Amino acid sequence: MEKIRIEGAKLSQELVTIHLTHLSHIEKNLARLCAKLSDNQINMQFLSTVSPGGNSQITCCVDSDERALINTLVKSDADFSSHAEILEPTGLLTLFPHNFSLRMLGLVLGTLAKSSLPLYGLASSLSSLTCILDFHELDRALECLRERIDISPKKIERRPKIRIRQTRTLKEPG
Repeated sequence: MEKIRIEGAKLSQELVTIHLTHLSHIEKNLARLCAKLSDNQINMQFLSTVSPGGNSQITCCVDSDERALINTLVKSDADFSSHAEILEPTGLLTLFPHNFSLRMLGLVLGTLAKSSLPLYGLASSLSSLTCILDFHELDRALECLRERIDISPKKIERRPKIRIRQTRTLKEPG
């Protein structure tokens, strides 16, 4: 079987995934979520929204170091807490094909399903395909996919070596 050639792959650090489902007014709720994260200086690693009919959903991934704060923020918001599911530990597997194709999407979905790897979220663009998976299964998922895709080991970023975090800076009065 011919392998599909891709340009690279990236595996994230450990994350926490927040699913907010069955939301009305997705734009308002998305703005509220982003404001809460910004106010608490929490960086998003992944954000996706979908709104088929009246069943809107927001999926967001943040660094696992923010686990306790995320739980507090979600539980303290009546609208979010009744619509939230928090999954952990999760991680992102991002593939960089030459260009988007349904064949590549089908190969990824089929391989993950055949390997009994749960898929918690998916986003695609012309240049990348990102899957939210169980963090402890990221390496296995990549190895299963490598049986069907052609990628140089040198083009795989296993985990970021640098982590960027926001910190509060206090300004001296006057």
